[in-house]
Amino acid sequence: MGDITSIWTAEGWLYLAVVIDLFSRAVVGWSMSRWLKAELVMNAFAMALNQRQPQPELIMHTDRGSQYVADRYVELLHHHGIVPSMSRKGNCWDNAVAESFFHTLKTECVYLETFETRDQAQDAIFDYIEVFYNRQRRHSANGNLAPMVYEQAQKSASFFVRKSVDRSAPWPLQVYPLVTIGFSNLSKSLACGGLVVWINAFHKDGCYRKVSPCA
Repeated sequence: MGDITSIWTAEGWLYLAVVIDLFSRAVVGWSMSRWLKAELVMNAFAMALNQRQPQPELIMHTDRGSQYVADRYVELLHHHGIVPSMSRKGNCWDNAVAESFFHTLKTECVYLETFETRDQAQDAIFDYIEVFYNRQRRHSANGNLAPMVYEQAQKSASFFVRKSVDRSAPWPLQVYPLVTIGFSNLSKSLACGGLVVWINAFHKDGCYRKVSPCA
């Protein structure tokens, strides 16, 4: 998902374009410029391509801004096999994830400072995105994990568990060979390589129990 916002400085406006991965809410591409031209979004998209190297038929959603309908930008999408998607006319809700990020950026960074120059604003925004937001700031959509932490956890979240029924156990449990979970119940721990993943499993009486695959 991509979008553009503006940041005021004493030198004038600074424009920021971002590309957000909807899987983890990570900002995987960004670009800043004093000019609101197609190059702004193309540079952000190029950064995202370099970081993610997506497979063809990835959907890239944006609003209907003129930068996103520029011939050069559309050609760039098609060249990499990316499918363009645009918000419905006059419907900002279709771009809610990007709008939410901009709100967070401005309330936690931009509005707390007075930028004398565009360079000052760029430095602050770079630090916020790359140092804090992607790697440290907890996100409710990720089970309160930072985007990059969530992605790393997801890579480790598929594990094999032997299917078994222990009749002597107080609550016999059946687990299937491959269990892939979300992270609403994920917590960090020193155990199990620094991460304990709790999964919900059915007891034979139909009640939920919490089970650690590392136990």
